[in-house]
Amino acid sequence: DISQVGKDSEALSQVVESKVKPITEQSTGITFDAKLDDELDLYLVGAGVRKKAMINLYGVAMYSPPSMIEMLSPHQRENPEARKALLDAARTFDSSSHSSFVVEMAFKADATTISQAIAKSVARRHSGPEADVAVLEELIFDGVQSKGGQATRGMKFRFDCSQEGVSVCVDGDDQGEVLCEGLGAAFVDVFMDEKAVSPQLVNNCLDTWCGSGIQEEKDNIIAKLSQAEKKKVASAIPKESTPEPEPEPNAKQIQAEKNALVESKALPLKEKATGVSFNAKL
Repeated sequence: DISQVGKDSEALSQVVESKVKPITEQSTGITFDAKLDDELDLYLVGAGVRKKAMINLYGVAMYSPPSMIEMLSPHQRENPEARKALLDAARTFDSSSHSSFVVEMAFKADATTISQAIAKSVARRHSGPEADVAVLEELIFDGVQSKGGQATRGMKFRFDCSQEGVSVCVDGDDQGEVLCEGLGAAFVDVFMDEKAVSPQLVNNCLDTWCGSGIQEEKDNIIAKLSQAEKKKVASAIPKESTPEPEPEPNAKQIQAEKNALVESKALPLKEKATGVSFNAKL
């Protein structure tokens, strides 16, 4: 039922919108917005930090559609199944959904260092052609080069992962897209699998949305919408008109009706012996 799907989607977006908040990653002090500024309905799932030795290299956040966030809601934080649900939800794409990662630099790195670091992490998880990962590395490298060759503190990268592949954006400028099935899932795995480069991101996603009650609140909204629709339909149905009862006749009306009946039957009379005629009414 298309209308029911629409209700579900609308109600789910309302609930997620009411709950999602910006997150400040504690180690770096970097704040990530509650929603990406686009038309894709991507909400903040969680934020973390990528460390190398004792150095905070960058803060990272994952954004996903409400349907992905809903999948975490039934799980309790301490349940091992919650971690699996997070990974499965983030890397399972349909034709219209995707997950996005926003990376903001906390430590300076040159174009070669940052592009190679990200590309190597993806390559370890990607079973497809190495050439596709090489193109991804090139897009990152060229983006940093276009900004002066250094990924300085505050530079932002955005990686949109989908069924088709991965697109790259550096400081708001689109660099292009690598079209390769499976590459989007491999990129998600860098941040979500058992060897995730930012365990803090995984934990924050689980802490934020597990047991959040999204499904229950969504069901309540749908129920209210259904009740409102029923009332609207009922009010639009024309009510059958009931004829007004005729007023009870009073004594004068009754007498008048009797008189009229008598008059209708009364006739003049002629006395035969005398030939005298008498009118029907005085």
